[in-house]
Amino acid sequence: MQEQSIKNYHLKTGCIISVFIALLAFIPRMAQDASPTTATFFVNVLLIFIFSVACWLINQRLVQSGRIPHGITGQLIKITLSFAASLLLSFILIFLFRKHVTTQTFFFFRELKGKRAMLRMVLVRGTFVNAFLYFLSYVFFLSAKNQKSLLENEILKHENLEARLFILKQQLSPHFLFNSLGILNTLTADENVHRYIVQLSNIYRYLLNSNTNHLATLTDEMAFIESYLYILKERFEDALQVNITIAPNHLTKKIPSASLQLLIENAIKHNILLAEEPLQINIFTQDNFIVVSNNFNPKPYNSGSSTGIGLHNINERYKLLSQNSISIQKNNSNFIVKLPLIA
Repeated sequence: MQEQSIKNYHLKTGCIISVFIALLAFIPRMAQDASPTTATFFVNVLLIFIFSVACWLINQRLVQSGRIPHGITGQLIKITLSFAASLLLSFILIFLFRKHVTTQTFFFFRELKGKRAMLRMVLVRGTFVNAFLYFLSYVFFLSAKNQKSLLENEILKHENLEARLFILKQQLSPHFLFNSLGILNTLTADENVHRYIVQLSNIYRYLLNSNTNHLATLTDEMAFIESYLYILKERFEDALQVNITIAPNHLTKKIPSASLQLLIENAIKHNILLAEEPLQINIFTQDNFIVVSNNFNPKPYNSGSSTGIGLHNINERYKLLSQNSISIQKNNSNFIVKLPLIA
């Protein structure tokens, strides 16, 4: 568990509870004193307040600790540590205050006649207060945990609804688009237009299939990339240069569908593409990786500044599908991404 600041331990709430405990503990004892002084009141309340706040923070830390095992054993360990901490804190405060305050001023020490009386106060009063604070800390922890679970469930429901809506939209358009492309193909006699429509149809068909087929062989992925690059070359011409070298023995291995397309799109989005300054993309296999590298020539101003969402999504897909992670390397001249090949 990462280190947390005191703010995360409900310090304000702990102070309010501690004031209540201090007043509640002092008022009945104060009734036994005919004329308690202001000093008596503040000294006694201050001691109990300090003790209660310290116990609250200790218990909050123990309850939230992820280093201690869960279950009954873990709870027993936390309770034992809480009890030991409260005893140590009690003795520290007692001896600290005894050095500065006499028994005539400090109301709670008037009855202390020896070590047994001191131990009785420490064990009974300190343990009772600490047990109450541990209980409250645990209740706060369960409440926060429950609220977090409810929030996560709501987020999952929202994401699930968005995913279902997206799939529904995807299901509405394919036949219309394919039919439209087919009709467009019959309306033209230009061979270049025919070829462009066919490549565009291949791209769209592959992207639709990638919604259900999360992994693709390099053979299928590279066929898709060939169609995708055809469309890009029509747009950028000599400003985009792509070299592909795939070892034949790697063609049966798999990667997340359309991940290469996202890397190519990412390179185009963030780099200058000019005939005199072409973007050079190399796609090749190396060991058990497929590597996508491009010369690093960033745009001087970029309205869509990089957020890393595309690379993050690819990495998350790898973690879900194969427990692997992608490798990203960047220097002044090149940007390189390595995708693990999945057998």
